[in-house]
Amino acid sequence: MNQELLTRAQQPGADPLRELTAAAHKDVVEVLAAAIVYPQALELADFLEGARMEKLREIAAPYLADVAAAKEALTKEQKGIAGRLAEFWQSKRRGDADDKEREPDRDTPRVVALKAALAKAEQEASGPESYVRSLGYTVEKLRAAPAPDPAILAALAEALVGGHRETD
Repeated sequence: MNQELLTRAQQPGADPLRELTAAAHKDVVEVLAAAIVYPQALELADFLEGARMEKLREIAAPYLADVAAAKEALTKEQKGIAGRLAEFWQSKRRGDADDKEREPDRDTPRVVALKAALAKAEQEASGPESYVRSLGYTVEKLRAAPAPDPAILAALAEALVGGHRETD
């Protein structure tokens, strides 16, 4: 028994039965709702995670492949530029006062074009990717649905049969 309830029950004008009933009502509503919702939530999560998620992933796959290809092309080009920059700075001509060679550009027209292609691919992929992510969050929320409290369910079941159990 709750110590706070015991203390309040001793106060003049206390109505402990009303407090017990209110607390029990809340517990019963929560456990009954969980008993009904929990299996349905898991079933819906299984459904969404199955065919629906697979369909969305199939739709998103080409867009995500385009993003990966654009990133790879940009990375390859930037590594090439980094190599040319390293060669430039390691050149023995750097110590020559008459050297007029300029440092290679980092943002070449090709890099700019590849960055634009990557931005476009990411924008095109954002819609399908967000659907997949959103459905994933929905599935996680469904799987996190509270299971009914077994102790309250047992007490409720016992109360519903009048506290008597038939034995064979």
